Amino acid sequence: MGHTVVPLSPAQERLWTSTEIRRGDPFFHIPFVVGLDGPLDEALLHACLELLVARHAALRARVAWQDGRVCLVVPPAEEVALDWFRGAVLDAPDEATADREVDAVGRAPFDLAAGPPLRVQLIRLGRRRHRLAVTVHHLVFDGWSLDLFVAELAALYGAGGDPERAFTGPPPDYAGHLARRDAGRSPDADVEFWSARLAGAPAAVVLPSGRVRPVTTDHAAARYTRTVPPDLVEQLRQLARSRRVTMFILLKAVCDVVLSHYGSADVLTGVAMAGRDHTESHGVVGYLARPVVLRSDLSADPSFRTLLGAVRGDLLDAHEHPELPFDAVVRTLGVPRDPAYNQLYQVMFAYSGERAAHSAGDLRFTVTEFAPATMKVDLSVVCTDTAGGLRVDLDYRRDLFAEADLARVADRMTSVLAGIAVDPDATVSQLGRLGGDELRAAVDEPNRPVALPDSGPVTLPDLVASVLDRATATPDAMVVAATATEPELTCRGLVAAVAATTRRLAAAGVRPGDPVAFCGEPSGALVAALLAVIRTGVRGVLLDPGWHSFELRNAQSEAGFRVVLADAQAARLFDRSRVDVLVLDDVGSGPGGTDTGTDTDTGPDGLGVWPGGAAFVAYDEDAEQQAVVLSGDVVSVVVRTLRREVASSPVRVPLVSSTASIGVVIEALLGTTAGGTLVPAPSADEHRSWAVHQVFGPLATGGLALFDGRPRPGCRAYVLGPDGTPVPPGAVGELFLGGDLIADGHLDEESTEATFRPDPLAGRPGARRFATGRLARLAVDGRLELLGDARDPVLRQGMRVDPGPVEDALLEHPGVGAARVLQWRPERGEPTLLALVARTAAGVEPGALAVHLAARLPGYLRPDRIVVGETVPTDHDGIERAVAVADATVDAAEPRAADRRVIAAAWERVLGRAVPVNLNFFDAGGNSLLLIRLRDELRTALETEVSLTDLFSHPTIRAMAEALGRPVAAPPPAVNRGEARRYAHVRRGR
Repeated sequence: MGHTVVPLSPAQERLWTSTEIRRGDPFFHIPFVVGLDGPLDEALLHACLELLVARHAALRARVAWQDGRVCLVVPPAEEVALDWFRGAVLDAPDEATADREVDAVGRAPFDLAAGPPLRVQLIRLGRRRHRLAVTVHHLVFDGWSLDLFVAELAALYGAGGDPERAFTGPPPDYAGHLARRDAGRSPDADVEFWSARLAGAPAAVVLPSGRVRPVTTDHAAARYTRTVPPDLVEQLRQLARSRRVTMFILLKAVCDVVLSHYGSADVLTGVAMAGRDHTESHGVVGYLARPVVLRSDLSADPSFRTLLGAVRGDLLDAHEHPELPFDAVVRTLGVPRDPAYNQLYQVMFAYSGERAAHSAGDLRFTVTEFAPATMKVDLSVVCTDTAGGLRVDLDYRRDLFAEADLARVADRMTSVLAGIAVDPDATVSQLGRLGGDELRAAVDEPNRPVALPDSGPVTLPDLVASVLDRATATPDAMVVAATATEPELTCRGLVAAVAATTRRLAAAGVRPGDPVAFCGEPSGALVAALLAVIRTGVRGVLLDPGWHSFELRNAQSEAGFRVVLADAQAARLFDRSRVDVLVLDDVGSGPGGTDTGTDTDTGPDGLGVWPGGAAFVAYDEDAEQQAVVLSGDVVSVVVRTLRREVASSPVRVPLVSSTASIGVVIEALLGTTAGGTLVPAPSADEHRSWAVHQVFGPLATGGLALFDGRPRPGCRAYVLGPDGTPVPPGAVGELFLGGDLIADGHLDEESTEATFRPDPLAGRPGARRFATGRLARLAVDGRLELLGDARDPVLRQGMRVDPGPVEDALLEHPGVGAARVLQWRPERGEPTLLALVARTAAGVEPGALAVHLAARLPGYLRPDRIVVGETVPTDHDGIERAVAVADATVDAAEPRAADRRVIAAAWERVLGRAVPVNLNFFDAGGNSLLLIRLRDELRTALETEVSLTDLFSHPTIRAMAEALGRPVAAPPPAVNRGEARRYAHVRRGR
């Protein structure tokens, strides 16, 4: 008898391609152990294994190219010899030794071109205790095959190795069955169905993890297991029976609900259908399974009962179209090929019963499966019925998840299962409401009470009084450092300046509670004016001297001030305004300051220490000049907190914040009350050293909220969903801040109602929380990770993009000193993901950075455009100028023409025609199998190692030439790159 050639099915072609991409990866192995308890005839067992190989063609097949296709070539049974993996039966003194041998059998790579795809090893633990380690390549084996293999092995052994006694009927015809199964199948109809079914789906599922999918990885796997108790399982069975659905459908729907709670309203899940719809297939060993994609749309917040019907309908449709032609569907949908994750689905779901045990006389056969060593997808949810309940195995990629992430997922799944048992009509959002341990983890644990500093001044007037006391104790101590245009200011001089400003405010008719504006550059006079405002009880309105005149007029109209304290330069901005300008340069009394003798305890005309109320109106630079009213209590808490952090060393506080920012008030109070010195013109080193204290905090919390991802004393933080309730720990939601640091609100009442809301989670009447407009998630270590804009998120391929990891990846390049990534909306055209980069050396070009990012980030995180310059622009006008300059500049990092010609020639040999240099390989008619051939062609032509990951990441001739043909330049000096990364993290609150 000759060799039989069996073409691979579409599912096998996909599996073969994955095998080639990840050569030697044990994920594509199916390892299991058959426990043999009782008296064993070792020779008979080996003979039975040889009979099984002879009976089932798939177990002796090898892989070969035939007429441009990958096929299975099955030799006659007599040409295949099966021996033990180690050459003989192994004696193991203990279980640990046996485990190591089993692991070796499971991990050793297969040579599929030589065959066979089966490996066995008998391990002797005792006279009546043996373990048969079996590993079969997934290309010819599936879960059904495993059960059949063990059942037939036990039957043959029980029949003494006689196939006629063990089996009835003719042996299974593997090749014939596949030919009959595929007869009449319409590939075009399959492509049409699946393309329509999956149109518009997001590129990838949102993971309950904060990690970025790496482009290259070992795919190492781990398993987390949780068991659902039998009493709850019985309630679920009753629910399934009442709705006339299987447990598979019910548990698949639960899986969809859980994934939706982590941010995926459009849930795509991979499911392996058995592919054994005909009786004759039941006795065939082989890879007959058909992986399909089930899709659930939960955006309308359906009830669980409604979702059950939708999942059942989806599953029935998949049964009608069980063949998913992956390459053709991906090409039709225009789904980008990305080696960072499995296309179409990243989560697998499976449900089964326990493997049956078998007996042959006194010998008992039991099966043990193993957790996969590596993963094809990101997460696999496997539910198995056991005598002790429903075992839920969560297999996960270790580079994407921590074990604690999966514990959270298991908690969520347990909660949903309990919820539907009580109320199957609950909606998806109602099933997402937290309680018990989940609620404590989301709300209580991140907000454990931290006592505020209880020493020193407490209120703002107390803080100002402490400055005056300092002047009495050390009148000649320097409190504000000199600048190029202004001498230093001593404590004595500061007190005099405060008194002088107090008198001038009184003379201008200002009374406690009146609004008074500030505008100018940081200086000693400005510090004195701020302290005077606090002392006299007026409301300080903070303005930026860099604003346009219309912005200043808008602020005057909104805040209602009629007096402005300004330096000489800023005073000119109000020449045509109907306000009184008190020039700060006129305040004070010369170098060192001379006390004018003015009473420092009570101002003239009854202006004295203010007992409380609104203190400052500041403007949020990130919210289009949105004014926020900050009470003295909020500012006091911020200053007291920072004083505790810097109290251990002499304080030199840089005075660098804009006078529109509450930061200038914080800096002034911190420097004057902590016994230190304010520095209006700090050195670069002083500015950098202060950055550690500039942590995330919106203006509505006085600029202080989180430090190292945790709430500051006096602050509470929550991650909430659209309905205002906490999201599960690990899920993404909007960050809300509450506690004692919350501002009074905006000057605009409507805006106040929109962003300052009641806080029912605080547990006290009247508590409020502030909507920051920032996305966040609670990490497993209890820290809050800030992710992006909640109101205008950056979306690409249906995925939300966090600019942070993109900036981090850019900063890993040795020629990048600073980076900023944002969504850019040009005057014409669609919004794009724009990366702005400051180079540290010549020769850093966008093309080289694109190659750099392609090796580190999945496709949906890579910028559409990279603009390189000497600095990173921060405002809209600067960005426009940088983009315009880049439009007029040619990227000097063109690939060498010779490399491009070699690569283009390889493409032509594989595809049979010449292809434009910017056309995607798959759009040009390529598929996964042809990409393997292209890899082999390029390895020969370029005389270098080429991986399929390289080709997936650079799918055009031009991109391949850039990535494969350009020599790597020596890295320039990494000047301040570590600092740039630290500043980027500080800016994002990490």
